[in-house]
Amino acid sequence: MISYKNNIHSISMKIIATSGVAIIIINIIIALLLTHLTVQIATDTFKNRGYEMLSAISTNLNADNIPTILSLNNMTNDTYLSLDDYLHRSKQKVSVTYLYIKYFDQSQETYYLVDADPIDSADYCYLGLKEEFAETDYRTTFI
Repeated sequence: MISYKNNIHSISMKIIATSGVAIIIINIIIALLLTHLTVQIATDTFKNRGYEMLSAISTNLNADNIPTILSLNNMTNDTYLSLDDYLHRSKQKVSVTYLYIKYFDQSQETYYLVDADPIDSADYCYLGLKEEFAETDYRTTFI
């Protein structure tokens, strides 16, 4: 009789231990899934916020001024200075690190048009500066 009780007790302990391990494994899997979902939601939110922010900025840009800026190729004309001022104010309002406008020419080379960084900053890109390290095909980026 003692042996039977010991076996039942041993089996009960094994069931409890196995159940405990199973519960821990299930909790780890759920935690990993929730972490993945949280990261995915955060990434999607960031992308959506970025898209909305850039859409709002681009909505207020006068695209008709871009050919004027390109033809004058001068950072001191009123058209350029107006666009430059707008980007500076936009950058401050949305608190981004970089904000600039680029264009590409007939040979598909990418150039800076207006940079919202201060002109004396180390990262400032002047009008007409060729993009040497383009990792993104800007022709497929539309807002």
